[in-house]
Amino acid sequence: MGYKYSGNYMDYGYQMMLPVFFGSHLGRILFKWKFLIFIQLAVFGLILIFGNRMASIACIVFVIFMDFFYLGFNKKKFLIYFLIGIIASLGILFLQDILAWIAEILERHNLSSYSLRTIINFQDLGSFSAGRDIIWDNATGMILEKPIFGHGIGVFEVLYDTYSHNVILDLLISFGFVGFLIYFYLLIKAFKKILNTEGYVRLLGIILFCTSFPKLFTSIYIFKELSFLAFLILWIFCALLNQISSK
Repeated sequence: MGYKYSGNYMDYGYQMMLPVFFGSHLGRILFKWKFLIFIQLAVFGLILIFGNRMASIACIVFVIFMDFFYLGFNKKKFLIYFLIGIIASLGILFLQDILAWIAEILERHNLSSYSLRTIINFQDLGSFSAGRDIIWDNATGMILEKPIFGHGIGVFEVLYDTYSHNVILDLLISFGFVGFLIYFYLLIKAFKKILNTEGYVRLLGIILFCTSFPKLFTSIYIFKELSFLAFLILWIFCALLNQISSK
């Protein structure tokens, strides 16, 4: 399958369809446009079949974060998500057969799906990781060489002509365990600060986090992900705003 307008499955999933899913969900939740649920489900299906699998996970994370961190937590929501989790767990038992059936239909129409191929082969680590297991082995070896303070930014990329495809490995290679713990602390602090704000500032923080963070685990280099940088900048903005308002 060719991606005429988006260029590839990554841009199709993250740059085209993910904003449509987010916008449909916001329209349904904030403006009560219930008909958008059909667009939302259709877009999620297109992302799952033709996009990057982490983009579909970003959709799920966004829905959960909106429910719990923007609209507010209650027992009814917890029960709904609990039941959905049970149903999803049962569905996983037949997931490979269902996806294989969908893939067969696509092949009959001369279509293909990167996301489906990788999910169908989830039992094979090499296939599921799309070759990243070799990259991750190299990254682990570098971490063990300098586990405390790391090698610095860009060293892995120079040696292997690629990035580690995982935010945790990126941080451990670049800064070691000391830098990783500092970075993780700052991330938690940023998330708490943004969630303590009100209205659209909190909403923007959730959007930026859900846009950037899921794909950092397999799909992009942390130091090039602009939406994650924008999330951290928003945290600084919230902190400055809090300082000004307290004077």
